[in-house]
Amino acid sequence: MIDLHTHSTCSDGSFTPDEIVALARVTGLSAVALTDHDSVDGIDAALNVASGKCEVVPGVELSAEYMGKALHITGLYINHKDEGFNALLEKVKQKRNDRNVRILQKLEELGMPVSLDELHHEAGNGVGGRVHLANILVKKGYVKSRDAAFEIYLGGKGLAMVDRQRFTPKECISAISNAGGVSFLAHPATLKLKNNELKTLVAELKSYGLSGIETFYSGYEHTLIAKLSRIAKEFDLVRGGGSDFHGKNRPAISLGTGYGTLYMDDSLLKPIKNLARLR
Repeated sequence: MIDLHTHSTCSDGSFTPDEIVALARVTGLSAVALTDHDSVDGIDAALNVASGKCEVVPGVELSAEYMGKALHITGLYINHKDEGFNALLEKVKQKRNDRNVRILQKLEELGMPVSLDELHHEAGNGVGGRVHLANILVKKGYVKSRDAAFEIYLGGKGLAMVDRQRFTPKECISAISNAGGVSFLAHPATLKLKNNELKTLVAELKSYGLSGIETFYSGYEHTLIAKLSRIAKEFDLVRGGGSDFHGKNRPAISLGTGYGTLYMDDSLLKPIKNLARLR
């Protein structure tokens, strides 16, 4: 088994990169990819504890926008030392920091002050985000649960929500390709597009250089996997995906198996590696 979509403490997960690799070995995975949101900060730590029994795939998950919706592009086998790629991530980090300040201002106006120091402490090695803010709101007794924090304050229509500028899908795919990586449309079902709409999107992304689709994901039933696999074949794209493991921040999702039914055979990795060698 393999899992090509995971998050560590370097974005919004609760496990450190080396803990994810250790868990992958215990779980029996032959490969695991670290795909933190807009960050490659944990890749060196993950690679440093890699072993022959479990390959560590350097990856990333970039945030884009499509027709007013958030769209995510994952990249696998990226050169995480690439200067141009890291310059892009620095721009993303600054945008996140600017957004955090504006959210904190709104929370203070609502009578729920949270300091930047508190956010940085909660985020640890990662860039602070809404998940970390939700944890703080629970700890300070402002809300009873993380779900409530998102529903009332931090979600799409939340009282403290601030939209952030995202890159275009073309910019994300180009950045991943320029860093030697293989790009995937992440968890496409979350976009809630009709079949013809999804195909239109895939065709557009393919024209930008998209290499694959995440046909496997936590919660995907066999019929959905089959549909996405047909689309991948139609557009000559490789298949990928994974659990979207976040540790304690999404406790129902297990590494490798998602909600319990996810299974990605390691034969899926070969065509991805072949593409990466051509970069």
